[in-house]
Amino acid sequence: MIRKSILTVLVTLAAALPVMAQSGTFESQIKAPRDSSTIRLFDEEIIDTVIVRKNFNLNNYSTIGIEGGAIMNSVIFNPPRSTKFMTSFPAISIMFTHYQKMFGYMPYFGYQIGLSHSYQGFKFKKDTYIDGQTTAKWQFTELPFMAMMHYDTETLKLMANLGIFGGYRYDIHREGPYVDESIQNSFRDFDYQLDYGFTGGVGVALVFEPFEFHIQGRVRYSLGSLYRPNYLSEYYYRFAYPFDIIITAGVHIQLGRRTGKTSRDIKQAAYDAVYNANIPSNDNYPSQSR
Repeated sequence: MIRKSILTVLVTLAAALPVMAQSGTFESQIKAPRDSSTIRLFDEEIIDTVIVRKNFNLNNYSTIGIEGGAIMNSVIFNPPRSTKFMTSFPAISIMFTHYQKMFGYMPYFGYQIGLSHSYQGFKFKKDTYIDGQTTAKWQFTELPFMAMMHYDTETLKLMANLGIFGGYRYDIHREGPYVDESIQNSFRDFDYQLDYGFTGGVGVALVFEPFEFHIQGRVRYSLGSLYRPNYLSEYYYRFAYPFDIIITAGVHIQLGRRTGKTSRDIKQAAYDAVYNANIPSNDNYPSQSR
């Protein structure tokens, strides 16, 4: 009986050994499964040190917008006169702006051109007048053209511009104790109505695609005098150059994609995929002999 029991145990062990050898481990060596709640792919301290940067690629694009605001008018006289700023409004402009990368990778430049309606004028301090007038104001239509520098983030734009302008004065109104009624609302023969000069300023814009809300401050300095310098005497010259500060705010709408892939980029990628793909040559295929 004992021999029979021992023989049964030996036969059982002999049958189990191949199975254990094939699996390469014994049941006692198998580790218990780990609690998944204790598993962390990344340590929290490591995660806190990871900085995720979003790619911000500014395209060449354009905007068109309308702006409105107020003007502070003055005139620089030579010989000098005691003047003070007078406030006029409204100043209304339609502006086209194009933002262009320089050399294809410096997205800080552009230009701005527009059509503006505003005012020019002057106001003398007490007991000061010229040709009987103490105050004069006229409407002014202007064509500014300015080169621009700008810096962009996702929702903010900083701008600075400088350029030239040409304009036309009309619809004048003069006031003063000794103003001749015949010229109170009209130009004299020696008055200049065409004007030109320098203009420039700074601004900031809030960007909410596809709209941009601009606030700008601009200075306008005329190189065209208000009248012919020698209208009184060939030996006594007088000059008067308007100087204006213009504050405006307005809404611009984007005429293209400011960031991301443009339609041109997508078309170019499709073209490259079709026509510039690496097509294997016949040398890569084995020749067949007949």
